[in-house]
Amino acid sequence: MILVTGATGLLGGHLIAKLLQQGNNVVATKRSTSDLNVIKRILSYYFDHPEHQMNSIEWVEVDFFNPMEVAELLEKYQIKEIYHCAGLVSFNDKRKSELVKTNAGITAELVNACIDTDIKFCYVSSIAALLNQFEHDNITEKTFWQPGKYEYAYALSKYLGECEVWRGIEEGMKAVIVNPGIIVGAGNWNNGWGMLVKKASKGIPFYTTGITGYVAVEDVVNAMIQLMQKNIFSQRFILIENNYSFKEILEELHLSLGKPIPKYKATYSMLQLARYLEAFWGLLSPKYEPNFTKATVQGAVMQNHYNNQLIKSTLPSFSFIPIKSYIYEVSKRYLMEKK
Repeated sequence: MILVTGATGLLGGHLIAKLLQQGNNVVATKRSTSDLNVIKRILSYYFDHPEHQMNSIEWVEVDFFNPMEVAELLEKYQIKEIYHCAGLVSFNDKRKSELVKTNAGITAELVNACIDTDIKFCYVSSIAALLNQFEHDNITEKTFWQPGKYEYAYALSKYLGECEVWRGIEEGMKAVIVNPGIIVGAGNWNNGWGMLVKKASKGIPFYTTGITGYVAVEDVVNAMIQLMQKNIFSQRFILIENNYSFKEILEELHLSLGKPIPKYKATYSMLQLARYLEAFWGLLSPKYEPNFTKATVQGAVMQNHYNNQLIKSTLPSFSFIPIKSYIYEVSKRYLMEKK
């Protein structure tokens, strides 16, 4: 059987749907408080009777920091492959310990459980783990972690997660790492891309000039499955269709939703002011999760260009979905579901 962590998120949901389409038996992890509506919605994109597929998934709750419990899970279900999609996404450095514990700590425990087994392992990292203060124009899989003044907690946690996987590889584990860019996809409208769609549906007047890589969720899923099926291990792969400015992406998103495109450029000083105001509010309300942090402000203006040639040469038949047209498909889905 195949184990998928992070099964209730956007990527995990689409991955499970694809694995079920291929006839695989899936074990999926969740928390006691997990909302399964996201994966139910995603399954409806792939199947006429999604309730049947939902019932075929073996849902489990596991304490990843309990080695005995993890080992029992792998043995009970005779797990042959693990897709580790679970992770915490936050750009609030005040949550650094939580980010490292979740993104690196859980990965370490899974790696420990897989060493000295034949289990195949795919780790979902991020292009954030490729942070290097000196490389911006051609970031590749060989780019060395050197964040300097740009370091932020989320990027560090994903980098440390990768270090755990490389440790496992050195000890003989069959593992591969993928580094997706910003994942565009339908199904989870309360986080990530889905949250941006919701905000754009009401109109976002400002844009920024930063540049980064984007990829369709289906491409991430297909690349992961192909790498595992072809037994391509001991490598990491950048997964992006192309690099785009936030201005380009926001314009396409607004047009796809029938909204006026953003007109006003948000300068670095404006973003910093918003950051300081939110930081002050955070002092008054400690549980407040800020939108503007050191990481988001830097990311809004940084111009990083990622290179996707390695995945293309490794999987010659693989091709990326054009992001600009895919944005329209996702927005169409959102508008239909909103009605």
